[in-house]
Amino acid sequence: MPKSLALLAARVLSMPNFLRALVAFYCLSSAIATAQVGIDVSRISAEPSFEDFSEMSPSTALARSMTKVDDFTQRLPDDGDAASQRTEVYIGYDQEQLHVIFLAFDDNPSQIRANLSSRENIDGDDIVEMVIDTFNDQRAAFAFRSTPLGMQWDARWTEGSSMRAGFDTTLETVWESDGQVTDQGYMVKMAIPLRSLRFLDRPE
Repeated sequence: MPKSLALLAARVLSMPNFLRALVAFYCLSSAIATAQVGIDVSRISAEPSFEDFSEMSPSTALARSMTKVDDFTQRLPDDGDAASQRTEVYIGYDQEQLHVIFLAFDDNPSQIRANLSSRENIDGDDIVEMVIDTFNDQRAAFAFRSTPLGMQWDARWTEGSSMRAGFDTTLETVWESDGQVTDQGYMVKMAIPLRSLRFLDRPE
């Protein structure tokens, strides 16, 4: 895997159905915060767990060795403004998988929406998302979403696609996700096999 990746990390706060349809292009969200950067992803020695982020803070050497992304801004409702809720993302990879930990803080944890549901059927819940542009050309990307309970959604995005907002949800990648609601918000863990992603043929 090349160390330099173009990625977009997003957090979606749930909203009423009648409003969601108006902003479907923006990941069905009334308040979406994004951080889009080219970063150097850290190679890590083991798979991270929620225990590495005790009290929703990087509490072990493994957690602190991961690449941190936290410069989120709003897309909706106020494009460019500071994110309304704090979000931190920690990213690392090993020989087989890309590992992502989301720390999604919430001023009102009781308002977090999370339901047990079938794969892809996560509309209406709070969501975190990782979009990975492996070719760094802004023409195609892989998208992975999870709810606070670890329910999954994945897709392949292609520029100019006639699919819904460019996303083809027939991708059905095999990957792992888990979620945990806390008294500060929620945490989500993703483990995405590198073999499920396509990269340019160049040295790491």
